[in-house]
Amino acid sequence: MPAGAANDSTTLPLASSTELLSIHEGSVLFLIATFLSWITNQDDESFSGYEADSVIAFTAYLGVGLAVALLIAAQRSERRVQHRGLSVASMAAGIAAFGLAVSYLVDTPGAAERGSEWDSELGIYIALFGALIWIIGSFLLAREPEGDVRHNQSAR
Repeated sequence: MPAGAANDSTTLPLASSTELLSIHEGSVLFLIATFLSWITNQDDESFSGYEADSVIAFTAYLGVGLAVALLIAAQRSERRVQHRGLSVASMAAGIAAFGLAVSYLVDTPGAAERGSEWDSELGIYIALFGALIWIIGSFLLAREPEGDVRHNQSAR
């Protein structure tokens, strides 16, 4: 390190706690929505996202796992900067979660083989809102240059 260069964590900005919090809130909201009613058939029989398709629950658990990984990476990394690869992966998973919820809103996947018409329920809308928060938080965190190797080398 050149003489006179600062060697403390103030030389690079910290990963914003607002973005990390929004990723956590969005993924947890999507997880909660998984256990709410997503679809109802003509007989007024209601199914949660967990009952409708195991991919919904998997997506929710993946989101929570990525949020925890981002938190750990932000706390343990050198100079406490975020890991851009994780935030981009989190954004991709959030986009997939949003697309999954939209597909249930537009037309329930597998409705033809289930043999009846399906109506959307509250869980889908909560999942859409959670996924949107998750995507926005991930995007805002990923756009920061603090996780870039090139940026870190020029700050030394």
